[in-house]
Amino acid sequence: MEHLHERFKESDGAGSDGAIAFEATEVAPTSRGRILVPVRPAEPLAGAPERSPIPLADNVQAAGAAVASAADSARTVAGSAFERTIARLHDLLPRRKPAYRRVTPLASRRETQRRAAIAIIALLVVVGGLAMSVWAFGGKTPQGAISSINAGQQALDKAQEDLAQVSGPGIDLVTDDRNAALRLLTEAYTELGKAADASVSSAVIDPVRAKVVALLDRAYGMVDVTSTPLFTFKAAQGAAPFDMRDMVRGADGAPYVMDSATKSVYRIDLKRKKATNIAKNGRTVGGTRMAVPKLLAVGGRDLLILDTKNALWRWRASNDAGRGTTTRVNVNGASQWGSDILGIGTFLRDSVRGLYNLYVLDPSEQQIRAYPPAADGSGFPRKSSAWLATARAIDQMTSLYIDGDIYITENGLLDRYTAGKSDAWDPGKPGDELLRPSTSQVLVAGSNDLESRNKGKVYTFDRANDRVLAYDKRTGDFIAQYRLKDSDGWGDLRAMYIVPGVDDQPDTLVWLSKDAVNQTLLEAAPEAGGASPSPSTGASASPSTSASP
Repeated sequence: MEHLHERFKESDGAGSDGAIAFEATEVAPTSRGRILVPVRPAEPLAGAPERSPIPLADNVQAAGAAVASAADSARTVAGSAFERTIARLHDLLPRRKPAYRRVTPLASRRETQRRAAIAIIALLVVVGGLAMSVWAFGGKTPQGAISSINAGQQALDKAQEDLAQVSGPGIDLVTDDRNAALRLLTEAYTELGKAADASVSSAVIDPVRAKVVALLDRAYGMVDVTSTPLFTFKAAQGAAPFDMRDMVRGADGAPYVMDSATKSVYRIDLKRKKATNIAKNGRTVGGTRMAVPKLLAVGGRDLLILDTKNALWRWRASNDAGRGTTTRVNVNGASQWGSDILGIGTFLRDSVRGLYNLYVLDPSEQQIRAYPPAADGSGFPRKSSAWLATARAIDQMTSLYIDGDIYITENGLLDRYTAGKSDAWDPGKPGDELLRPSTSQVLVAGSNDLESRNKGKVYTFDRANDRVLAYDKRTGDFIAQYRLKDSDGWGDLRAMYIVPGVDDQPDTLVWLSKDAVNQTLLEAAPEAGGASPSPSTGASASPSTSASP
């Protein structure tokens, strides 16, 4: 009806668009009406001849007709009675109302068919995926696992065999034949990596790997050293904890440290175990207020302090108890340096008069500025000169050490500059790239005297591996590498300087942590139970403040 109505409107029909719907139902088959009885005429012989020409034929015929009529009547009566009995029995049976016929729309049937098709396809995809997974992985896993286990065990056996050839009862191939030991240990280390890749248990591999690494460190010149605290800062109750940032060795041999928490510079008296505040943010000197200390350097017998406003201050000791005088040093053009100065350094050019050059790492100028001193040592009045032969980016330089040449750590590497150019000096490598593939050398130090040029050693701190590397100044050859035995190692090393050994004694590394000054004798640590190689003992104290200069 709705379809006809839409067709009626589409055809621009006019007039009534009414429709009548009829619902037809079937009659129950158990209903039974009255049996119809044929109507017979009152005179059966009407119109028939009155008599038959055959004698007695009419009588015989009449008798037969009467018999047939009686038989039909009896049959009819009997049949009617039986049928009525059956009909009454049917009428006694319960009846069910005829159900309404429901018509399902074609769109609903199509949607049901579509969903059934999608369900069948999804079922086929899942069953097929499971079958492919079982085929791809099920049959290959056992054989692959067995092969991997066998390969891992073979690699482990090979590593243990190589290790036995290097170290064992009466065997020390590292001492007897270092090259052969390196070859066998490198092979053993590689085989252990293969065993780990083959899923051999780390509980089995780790003990063997530890022995191999220890022997490789010996072959690579790794020296385990110990450290002793010289002085530990303790903040007053409620005060901010100390946060040391820089340290230099003064002309008097005492360490001078810079603390960012108190914005001060301290002189540490190792004999009296006392720290004296010699410079501080906001202190007024000669009518000028000092800003926050930023960088430290030592020139002759002066401690140089550069603050955040690029004012250079000189502190000179007047006695050995921590007293001294502070004056501002005139530096030509210092106000134009900017806030990106990376470091300052000095070189003593006249030890008798205490005159020294001043060097400034200035990234904005892409240069190392060099300032000659005034004749009276009062400052640096002349304009600076460009020390580098060619201006270039220096923003990756992190530390410098000057002994006539300038040693610089840049981009994690050490280099030497002579007469403003990088010379042919090429520092060697430890050769342990197998264990430590990369380095990050961020600090450099050495002895600071006029006789040290091209003599002795230069040291760098490799932060990536928490070790100190030693090189020969003249040739650049790698000499040794040092590692702190403590669990924390040198992870908190922030500054360092070297105290040269006397009479063939090893050098001493003095290094700064967050709140302590420590020293390390650069020689192999004694075995357990042996005496400590360090001659000094640790101390803890709170820094005192000196009188105003």
